[in-house]
Amino acid sequence: MVGCSGLVVDELRLTIDQQPILKCISFSLPAGSVLGVLGPNGAGKTSLLLALSGQLTGQITATTLAWQDRPLSDYSLNQRARRIAVVNQLNDAVFALSLRQMVRMGLLPHQSLLGRQSAADDERIDQALERVGLAEKSTRVFSTLSGGEQQRGLIARALVQRAELIVLDEPVNHLDVYFQHDVLALLGQLARDTGLTVVMSLHDLNLSAHYCDQLLLLENGEQVAFGTPDSVLVPERLERVFRLPCAVRRHDDRALRVDFSPLPLTVQTRDKRR
Repeated sequence: MVGCSGLVVDELRLTIDQQPILKCISFSLPAGSVLGVLGPNGAGKTSLLLALSGQLTGQITATTLAWQDRPLSDYSLNQRARRIAVVNQLNDAVFALSLRQMVRMGLLPHQSLLGRQSAADDERIDQALERVGLAEKSTRVFSTLSGGEQQRGLIARALVQRAELIVLDEPVNHLDVYFQHDVLALLGQLARDTGLTVVMSLHDLNLSAHYCDQLLLLENGEQVAFGTPDSVLVPERLERVFRLPCAVRRHDDRALRVDFSPLPLTVQTRDKRR
């Protein structure tokens, strides 16, 4: 499905309390692609994800903001919930559920208020849990799972939701190295196998280079670069955005390696003169 109509953004702007947060963001992402949104703290990454998932529609302007050839503003709340899944930071209510109960929440956009869960719904939940490798842990309390397993569970919920676009805010932020690769590899596999489109913010540039098809680099709400990892991760550009000396090397035939040099330590001595 890669190459099919996906996410189209043209001249997107966001202003909150008369303060410009996003300034003229424009890019096009084919369905079935993985996009990594990069930038230092305060660059506008989370604000962009909220806008793309339709959570800031009253505060943004854009020449085009469309998913699958249809303006995002034309989707009703229920239609949007069926097409776009959002994985934000976890909350206490989710932690109190079993894994299966949490994944079952993905059915809500497809059920009426008094609708009952069917055998087909049960099968969809089973398939999603199997897909993310958690079938044997469905009865576990969600809070007892590891961080990587919790993120896999949230992805399973998005699969049950039957979303075509999944938006994730720092999905590997608090995971150890193994689970960082585990979760990102799963998202890439789902994109390749099912045509799921993935948009996520990331801090680690090396993970972004390895697992993302396209990168969007932001600074102070402005779009600095958009394109393949090779075209975006340019030393001079990264040095300017992140304010650290930077070297970019090709680690092997596929992956780039970004290395930042630490700032020199400075020792401040108190002036003893009075």
